[in-house]
Amino acid sequence: MAGVFALILILLRRGVPELRVKAMKHANGKKNMRADAPLVRSAIEDLGVNIGNRKQWCKLTGHPYIEGDPDIVAYDTQRRLCLIAEVEGASSGQPEQKLYKAIGQMVRTASNLPVDWRHLLVIVVYGERIGTHLQRAHALTKLGISGLALADDAREDRWLFGEPFPV
Repeated sequence: MAGVFALILILLRRGVPELRVKAMKHANGKKNMRADAPLVRSAIEDLGVNIGNRKQWCKLTGHPYIEGDPDIVAYDTQRRLCLIAEVEGASSGQPEQKLYKAIGQMVRTASNLPVDWRHLLVIVVYGERIGTHLQRAHALTKLGISGLALADDAREDRWLFGEPFPV
């Protein structure tokens, strides 16, 4: 699981911020992101990651289906451990609106977890403004939800609240 979580952090740190900055700076940014999507999907799938149609994949593999639409769901079958993450990054608009939507989705997910699996729940953010807002939501620890703020440099990532996961 630590390896999967490390992969997720790498993808978020290296991919999301750079792609979003490009998308905001260049008129063709979103078009280029869409054009790159098949290559990114293929590379991720080569690592054993399923993208899309999670419900069908869970039926085929026997993994528990997590209700809602979490951004990331990763399973460690041997330890019966499931990592569920909501992810929000730096972009235009109001960071608190996106964050509160992610919090709502995570609370809904936390309320409907399979009882025979252990869970790691985390909200991951990138960007100083949204990180400041997430830090104020530390009451989420009462639901077993952790908060992580990613920085450009991995050494500067900060667990804002909750239990840090091994990376």
